[in-house]
Amino acid sequence: MKYSDKNITVEAAKINSFDTDRPAPGMTKMFNPANNTLRIQSASLINRVVGVSHEIGEKINLGILDKTLHCILPTVAYFRQKKYKDTNHILSNDLIIKKSEFARDLITNANPIFYKTQVEILDSIFAESGFIILIINIDDIQQIQTSIDRIKERRGMISIHNPEHKDNSKIIKYCLDRNINLIEHTDNSYDILRI
Repeated sequence: MKYSDKNITVEAAKINSFDTDRPAPGMTKMFNPANNTLRIQSASLINRVVGVSHEIGEKINLGILDKTLHCILPTVAYFRQKKYKDTNHILSNDLIIKKSEFARDLITNANPIFYKTQVEILDSIFAESGFIILIINIDDIQQIQTSIDRIKERRGMISIHNPEHKDNSKIIKYCLDRNINLIEHTDNSYDILRI
């Protein structure tokens, strides 16, 4: 199996991020539309978010502030139990998801709340109790900084989507100045995990 884009080339017997024999990549393929091409970095981030959300045995407040990663919603919804009463906060009600009855049912059951702005999502999600998971694009520096400041006293995860491998020095400095350690991945994405 071989993957290549302008920033990274991977060749292996199987590339975990796209191996549809694995649950998260299989679900991602099922829900992500063909016209929304995901790079390996995006697929890897989705796999991490799905894996972490699967292991959290309490209410999760999921915030998807990056429209290109809407396919996370039905995937996470599939793996989560209703008893936790998760909340789902999504930017835009124009979902970028492959249309199917299965996706529609999962999304309907997840009962997402749609927002017009990222600021509204952050205000709403931090008003909730429970574990927070935020997915934010690296271009949204202000929202990343606001999230970092607000999650310091909470349990949660911020995943920073960086499919273009853009410079992250501002984010690293912002975290270091606040004694927060970024988990940096070789695919140039980042997580902040507060447990």
